[in-house]
Amino acid sequence: MSHSKQLLNQVDIQFNENGVPVSSTHDDVYYAGSQPLIQSNDIFIQGNGLGERMAKANTFVILETGFGLGVNFLATWSYWKYTCQMPCKLRYVSFEAHPISHKSLSQFYKTLPNVERSLGNQLLKQLPEPVNGSHRLSFENGSLVLDLVYGDINKTFGSVDTKFNACYLDGYAPRVNPEMWSDFIYKNLARMADIDATLATWCSAGHVRRGLERHGFNVTRLPGFEGKRHSIIGQWQGCKNTI
Repeated sequence: MSHSKQLLNQVDIQFNENGVPVSSTHDDVYYAGSQPLIQSNDIFIQGNGLGERMAKANTFVILETGFGLGVNFLATWSYWKYTCQMPCKLRYVSFEAHPISHKSLSQFYKTLPNVERSLGNQLLKQLPEPVNGSHRLSFENGSLVLDLVYGDINKTFGSVDTKFNACYLDGYAPRVNPEMWSDFIYKNLARMADIDATLATWCSAGHVRRGLERHGFNVTRLPGFEGKRHSIIGQWQGCKNTI
């Protein structure tokens, strides 16, 4: 990436009265309900049909628009390793503008089940300094690669040249973080979508559905998770509105 290196401010998470982590920068929760790993599995892993698809791939690429607490990454790592038994090489590319501090992540990972807690501790050992740009972490003897891209997604997204098979469209709600749910994002998802690309998100706002459809994704609305009425999944169809 061509932009200059810059040290980013780290975020210390807070917990609301229900014990759910809350972002002080956006006044929004990091996940809905009380079961983040189940939500990751329900919305993102099952929503993208990962099990069957990874079983047929040599290398599978997942793109995530908000790393946050790393819950989706840990859930995917656990699913790939223990449920699917590592059928393919896995590359996970995730963007984050507000990296959470090592201390806060360590505190949060202590609340996870043993398997994901162990994986989280492995992640913590390699967690990079909060310097903007791309940071590559390698696990499972190189079979799992995590590319963490720190910085404003509006400055980093367009410079990443990666084709993805599945997208976790995640981030704070559009009302507090509209730049994560914009034509710029949808246009770049279209640019990076492989021929079999799918996406999933907990956000079912009408403007999100329309934006994805405008840029070539066939969108389907599904039941939501813990208090949310709907989630959506998308299948790449291809379109002309990618430039």
